[in-house]
Amino acid sequence: LANLLRSCGNSGDLSAGRRIHKRVLDLQRQHGQDVFLLNLVIDMYGKCGGLGEARAVFDAIEHPNVFSFNILIASYASAGLLEEAWKIFHAMPGRNVVSWNTMVSANAQEGDFSRAKIFLARIPQHSLPDGITFVTILTGCSHLGLVSRGREFFRSIESAFGMKPGVEHYCCMVDVLGRAKHLEEAEELIFKTGHDRETRLRNLLIQMYGECGSLIDARKVFDRTPDPNIFSWNIMLAAYAHNGHSNEALVLSQRMKDSGATVVPDRVTYVILLHACSNLGALREGRMIHASVIVSGMESNVVVATAIVNMYGKCGSMGDAKMVFDKMPAKDVICWNSMISAYALNGLGKSALDLYARMRHSCVRPDAGTFVAALDACSVLNSLEDGKKIHAAISASKLEWNVMVATALVSMYGKCGCLERSIAVFRAMEVRNLISWTAMLGALAHNGRDAAALELFARMRDEGREALLWNALIAAYTARGHPREALRLYAEMILAERRGAPPVRPDRNTFAAVLEACGSIGTAALGEGRMIHTQAIARACDTDVIVASALIAMYSKCGSLGDAVAIFRELSRKRSVVLVTTMIAAYGHHGKLELALELFWEMAQRGLKPNRITFVSLLSSCSAANSLREAVFYFQIMIHDCDIQPGAEHYHFVIDLLGRSGKVAQAEELINSMPFAPGCGAWMSLLAACERHSKVELGRRAADRVFEMEPKNALAYLMLGKIYVAAGMWDELLQLKKLMEDRGLKREP
Repeated sequence: LANLLRSCGNSGDLSAGRRIHKRVLDLQRQHGQDVFLLNLVIDMYGKCGGLGEARAVFDAIEHPNVFSFNILIASYASAGLLEEAWKIFHAMPGRNVVSWNTMVSANAQEGDFSRAKIFLARIPQHSLPDGITFVTILTGCSHLGLVSRGREFFRSIESAFGMKPGVEHYCCMVDVLGRAKHLEEAEELIFKTGHDRETRLRNLLIQMYGECGSLIDARKVFDRTPDPNIFSWNIMLAAYAHNGHSNEALVLSQRMKDSGATVVPDRVTYVILLHACSNLGALREGRMIHASVIVSGMESNVVVATAIVNMYGKCGSMGDAKMVFDKMPAKDVICWNSMISAYALNGLGKSALDLYARMRHSCVRPDAGTFVAALDACSVLNSLEDGKKIHAAISASKLEWNVMVATALVSMYGKCGCLERSIAVFRAMEVRNLISWTAMLGALAHNGRDAAALELFARMRDEGREALLWNALIAAYTARGHPREALRLYAEMILAERRGAPPVRPDRNTFAAVLEACGSIGTAALGEGRMIHTQAIARACDTDVIVASALIAMYSKCGSLGDAVAIFRELSRKRSVVLVTTMIAAYGHHGKLELALELFWEMAQRGLKPNRITFVSLLSSCSAANSLREAVFYFQIMIHDCDIQPGAEHYHFVIDLLGRSGKVAQAEELINSMPFAPGCGAWMSLLAACERHSKVELGRRAADRVFEMEPKNALAYLMLGKIYVAAGMWDELLQLKKLMEDRGLKREP
């Protein structure tokens, strides 16, 4: 019974808890009161929100002990009823350290630090606070952003109570400083107090830098961590993936795998990496991670399986997504939502609604995410009737108040041509965010209410600097690999408060730059990309070739190929080399080589002459599909039929495909035949192929070429070292190690 009561309390299952309570009462009638079990009943009711029942059980105990009082105090304190907790505390015949801890912690969590200090001062000598007390207080300071209070309590641990702060206290204090962006002080606290070898503290510091977007600092701390554990790796991977640097996350994961680290990827690792693949639309890498998941035996884990479904959906591989979804032995609401969203994202609205109907007939209850995904499917199908039915289900579920759901309703009604209902839902919203306003703006523009759309846009916009300067800054941030900063700058441009200055007017260059930033981030920025698309419509910029191309590229990179195709088709009369080239790249990005090639020949039939960038997109598509034959064929067409001399980027794709196909000698021959000096990238590609196929002599030649151009290219040393290891050439490996040391490199192959 004790374990059952604990289980009910932890899960919040009040109904089951009441049934077990009846069994406890039956036993009580036979054997008398068991205070231990009754205390657990009080705890269960407190955790399940049944405070009245918890108090009734407490009052019925003939001789409550100190644990009875402490549990009831904690129940009231957790519910924020501090006055009731204080009354019980005051009535206690005897108090222990837990009693005092509970009152100190409860007041700290509620932000009443004055009363918390009073309780601390009144603690008797025999019940002095323990480490947990200060952990709770510092946690409260962290959540409330009270840095000064946090510093005060941290210092008092030793100065007032004679306790030496432990690692857990340092962790809490670093968290206090990190949330307030006091990054240098947090790092100083760790390194100047001799706690820099504590992996937990280093992990927290990495996480803090990652959450603030300071990836260089995060990486420095990570690289200086003597023995990074799985949490260290996961935190660093997440920092990259969540800040729009998904490719770096995948590169780091390969280092984790290749470095011989003793840590083993866990489910968190796989979820982060699958998220990174989703952001990049990296289907090949996603499949490799899926294979690793199968080998690790984690495919049955619902969280990991859901991430796999999400990845395949974002990468446009619906067959794989459905296969994984169907195999799942147990599906929670998040998994259903992911599959419905995947169908909607890939333009399969009917399949999405069919799955939504299946979910409704299952025992899984839809949540806000379910309804948003289903409404997206209605928008794809332009099905107002289905949208109204889902709206009725939302009302029955009492979720109309949810900002995310209400925004989806505004968008759905707008796209389905029912502007009146869209406006009605928008006006009924008690809370609106920027995305809600943007959805309303999109609904007005979609239904031809341009004047109203512009008026609404004016309400969202404020004064700021000249657009030309903002455009330059946004483009610069994107080019420097800081797309999130570019988006922040764009938002600041739109909403800047600057009295007396003329209103900022985003132009086609603004939209092109900020859409490129969204594409750099990937799937995580799809919502922001759609918002910017709506703003481009309001400015009548969406049909501009530059903006339209940027929109196609953004939607493709963010995983929504359907939206990219829709824009391309809408501009059939305005097709240009730029638009077609962008669409070819979009198809290639999603592994649709046949569609990319078909569009290329359609381009020729229209009399549009492909340029160098067109062939970069085409060869990139061949590379993504691992099609050497097609790549060689179009490489020849570029030279002989279109009279375009290939550049380094064109050669790179063919060299890479030759290497992947095991034709490393031909790859070297092609490099040597280039009409200009091969760059480091060409030789690195060949070196990677030699590592893959264990070609020692050719790999050594390729590495020598790299070392001539970049003597400190650590990755080249690593790949050559792996070739030597595979061949058992230990003497050569030692020589390579010495060469690295002579050149100031510390990484060992």
